[in-house]
Amino acid sequence: MDRAQIRQDIVEQGFCVLPRFLTTDEVERLRLTLARFFERNGRIYNLGKSQPNAAMVCPDIGFLISSPKVVEAFRAATGDDNPVFTGHCDIHQDMISDWHKDTGHGHGYFAEDCFTDGCNVIKMGVYLQDHVDGNGLSVVPGSHLADDLGNDNAVAIPSQAGDVILFDVRITHRGRPGDGVEKSLQKASRIGARIGKSLPAALRPSGEPASILALKTGYDRLRGIASRHSVFFTFGADNRFTAQFAERNMARQQRQWADRSNAYPGTLRPDLEGQGVHVYPRQID
Repeated sequence: MDRAQIRQDIVEQGFCVLPRFLTTDEVERLRLTLARFFERNGRIYNLGKSQPNAAMVCPDIGFLISSPKVVEAFRAATGDDNPVFTGHCDIHQDMISDWHKDTGHGHGYFAEDCFTDGCNVIKMGVYLQDHVDGNGLSVVPGSHLADDLGNDNAVAIPSQAGDVILFDVRITHRGRPGDGVEKSLQKASRIGARIGKSLPAALRPSGEPASILALKTGYDRLRGIASRHSVFFTFGADNRFTAQFAERNMARQQRQWADRSNAYPGTLRPDLEGQGVHVYPRQID
């Protein structure tokens, strides 16, 4: 792991690929963990399932977040030997995606202009299957430096299971785009979700309609597409931008998903703090 090169790539391009970062056993462990979790959990979103606050809700992925090699990768990416784990962690299954930045609506995860040199909040994307077909993560190099969602210079990042991608939360990116059928299903799903929100609380569904997800799942099977899983979590340099992101992102997740948990399970917090990582929310002695 060339720390200087990682940091240079993050600063200049906004992303960096670390090939063969995870072992085959680690990939399989994560894949099984997510598959089992989503059998009964997660919320229907973007024609798949998502679970935010996953560091607290899905404790079996904690070994990844606190792995010494993961911590070292974030030290390199942030240029900070004592980075901050923001608490943000999402796990996904079979979702489609469009172009966006992970700065929140209207860049609301920050209390000030985040397109400055001081902002240094980095996400790790872990895809648990091969994506050499252009359907993994696509990014617009250098777009972390401007408030612009243009994607004319986008590149699809080929990755294999075990590779990880570090990227600035401000970079313009997307996951797998939907085809024509999927985009039609997504429109129907969003309409259904809006209707659901108008129902009394006792009748209100969680997320988008399950019937649309069933159609999407059947469509995947017809095309021979296997289920896809991914993990995303965020560290940052120890500064005010990271503190803003941590506070506002976690507040959004807890509010949106009616999950007020802010206690990490097991040994995740001490495992990180033992390596010099600050953990949000910080504990006061």
